[in-house]
Amino acid sequence: MTKNLTSLFTAIAVIQTGFAGEPDAFQEPLAPVQETDSGWNYKVSLYAPILGLDGTSRIGPTTVPIDLGFSDIAENLEAGFIIAGEAQKGKFSVIGDLIWLKLAGSTYPTANTYAGLKVEQTVANLAFGYQLFESDCWTLDALAGAAYTGMKIDQDITVFPPGPVPPTSNVFGADESWVDPFVGFRFRYRPSDNWRIFGRVDYGGWGIASDLYLQAILGGGYKVNDSFGIYAAYRFISVDYSKTAFAYDVETSGPQIGLVFTF
Repeated sequence: MTKNLTSLFTAIAVIQTGFAGEPDAFQEPLAPVQETDSGWNYKVSLYAPILGLDGTSRIGPTTVPIDLGFSDIAENLEAGFIIAGEAQKGKFSVIGDLIWLKLAGSTYPTANTYAGLKVEQTVANLAFGYQLFESDCWTLDALAGAAYTGMKIDQDITVFPPGPVPPTSNVFGADESWVDPFVGFRFRYRPSDNWRIFGRVDYGGWGIASDLYLQAILGGGYKVNDSFGIYAAYRFISVDYSKTAFAYDVETSGPQIGLVFTF
């Protein structure tokens, strides 16, 4: 077992937990940009988090520190898909995102030892919103929702003894999943026709899955036209999750950039 692989595993888990995109960044305070015949309007966001992690992780009896930058995580990415969306009608909204990532890492901690790790993870995040306040430039919504995390882990530690002795392998596999409920608020401010400022805070866990789930985001964006916009934000997430064989207490933070499509 190596520190690098254990840290990679924890990084993957933390990055996924609760990553809601911000398709709502360009919701108009006065009226929806475009409405369908049903009165609903829709937004889709493609985004990329650029994040680092700080905290501790436990896998079995081993606890290791976590101190990873974005480049440490990105170099282990094999495939991924991240998308977020929102449907809004009047004061009501439904916000969700879907994240799938496949990562793999390997190392040789000694000259005759191979350590490899593969992780495949799916996260679905769904929140329901209700608009509490609206003015010419401001909106304030209350949120309630849940974040699902599903994880498949395959780990292989192989030792190659010197001489004719055959190698020995210790293969570990696990499936882990949990759901964190949360409540929160989001605001949007429109200083001009094209510029937006937005923020969001979610709080949950309460021991149902994680002991603590906290997310905060603050950002701004530019509406290029009625169908397209760009945004940048800074995100902070703190998760404290603990089970018998696995636990982590990690803070994740960093910038996020994205594109928003309205139809």
